[in-house]
Amino acid sequence: NTLGPLGMYEGEAAAAELEITLNHLLKNVLTELMPISYIEAQAGQDGMISGPIKGGVDSLTDGLKSNLLDAALPPLSDALDGPLAVLLDPIENNLLPAILGPISDALMDGSVAGPTGTSLDQILAQLSNALAIGADSTPLGPILTPLLGSLGTSADCPLGGTPLEAICDLLI
Repeated sequence: NTLGPLGMYEGEAAAAELEITLNHLLKNVLTELMPISYIEAQAGQDGMISGPIKGGVDSLTDGLKSNLLDAALPPLSDALDGPLAVLLDPIENNLLPAILGPISDALMDGSVAGPTGTSLDQILAQLSNALAIGADSTPLGPILTPLLGSLGTSADCPLGGTPLEAICDLLI
């Protein structure tokens, strides 16, 4: 729940969620991970040790939220959604979807013919064409050709016998 408000630039909601997350983390580490609550229950003394710990955690996280998070996150969120939006919105709305969209589609689709049977085959083909693997006419050619040639034949390829075996033929 913490990342949602951060991603939506909702400073006050993000501060509240961070306080809850930190509060639960500290309480669970200090009273549950270390078996203080269990020992108290076995002794019939619930809250004897864990009560003050939980009270201290509540005080700490409330103070942190009141003094730091409430003061810092709303202005930061306003800046991210205001003056910095000119810089961040094109990245968030155009660049990231352009990069992550095809990857997501490739991982979801199983209808394309190729070594993996997904749209990933199209991406791999475009990537290998863009790099022109083995071709000395690209800036990477003089580096990649001897490096990939040192792998030997496609039979020596570590991807041999897998759905990605077609890459061996591209690389070697």
